[in-house]
Amino acid sequence: SRRLQQAAQQRRPICAVMLDIDRFKPINDRYGHAVGDEVLVVVARRLNRGLSDSDILARYGGEEFAVLLPDTTLEQGRRIAERLRQSVGASPVKTSIGALQVTVSIGVTERDTSIVDLAHLLERADHGMLAAKRDGRDQVIAVEGQLA
Repeated sequence: SRRLQQAAQQRRPICAVMLDIDRFKPINDRYGHAVGDEVLVVVARRLNRGLSDSDILARYGGEEFAVLLPDTTLEQGRRIAERLRQSVGASPVKTSIGALQVTVSIGVTERDTSIVDLAHLLERADHGMLAAKRDGRDQVIAVEGQLA
């Protein structure tokens, strides 16, 4: 919340990214939560490697992650999100039961004057993530403007 407030006060861009591991529930159901946890750790490491020191990565819940990208426009955020998507899916995740192919669906948005708090910014990025899942998964959807 503090980073978002700073961006607004300084009239600097900031983007939010929401991402979800595709078809994660079947991994937990078939192989167990311990293997699911292994996948989460590897995905988090791959995401973190693709971010700068000023970016903030957090597990948002379950198999979802949120990222704040300070000083980032929507187009820059879309490119970063695409790079993250490619990084996660580039090679199988090695687990105790063998290698599993993992992909992510991502939504990204930039703060504008309609954004009043972090929850609103993340909600708009979440809409992009849900659209990416609905439209076939393993892709990035950028969301501009107010939600309907």
